[in-house]
This record gives sequence, structure tokens and C-alpha cells, in this order.
Amino acid sequence: MILIPFFVLFITEVLKVVIQSIRQKKFEPAWFLHSGGMPSGHASFTSSIATIVAYMQGYNSAEFLIAGGFAIIIMYDARGVRATVGKHARTINKLWDKKTLDEYVGHTNWEVAIGCALGISLSTVGIQVFERLF
Repeated sequence: MILIPFFVLFITEVLKVVIQSIRQKKFEPAWFLHSGGMPSGHASFTSSIATIVAYMQGYNSAEFLIAGGFAIIIMYDARGVRATVGKHARTINKLWDKKTLDEYVGHTNWEVAIGCALGISLSTVGIQVFERLF
């Protein structure tokens, strides 16, 4: 069961590259390693961990409190702090001719929400599959 969050992250990153490829009308393998974009890999991975912990330890456990708190902090950072960094990068790039700063390092609310929903739903399916196999 411990591998489920990594599977969820892989699926999310593949979706992100597919969505970005459709939007840009080209494929760039580097998008697999890029932060930002739809859906949020950070949100899917951390919500998947929290879902697995909730299933294994229960919603009233200290472990779930830690995993859930970790997920909330990561999602808040992806939406708030890193999105602000992207806005600052856009402003600096407008002022500076070289445009070397990455402007897409954060997420929108929608990207985080979809990532979180993917993490929870894919983990729930993963738990069901894992239990049937083992």
C-alpha cells in the first residue's frame, strides 16, 4: 500500500504533461519535472498519503493528523507562496530583457483542488485493488 502515493503521483504527472501538451500544441519531456500546472502533483501526492494513513490508522489517529497537516501545508504553499513567486517572476521578467525567471512555479486553486481530488480518489481505488489482490 505504501507505493500507492507514488503511483498516484505518476498518474498525475502524466496527466499534467498531456494537458500541457494539448494546451501548447507540442510535447516537451521536461514538463515531467516542472512544478506548477494542472493538476497539482504536490496536492495529489500529499492527499494520497493522508488517505492511506486515514485508512490504515483511522481518522482519529495522530498519524492522520500529521499526514493531513502536512498535506494542507504543502497545498497552501503550492497555491499561495509559489504562486506569488510566479507573479513576482512575471513582473521581474517584464522589467528585465533576458526573461530567465520561471513564471509557472505555483498552482491555482483549481489545480490544487483537482490534484487533491485525484489523490483521494485514486488512492481509494488503489486501496480496493490492493485488498482484492492481497
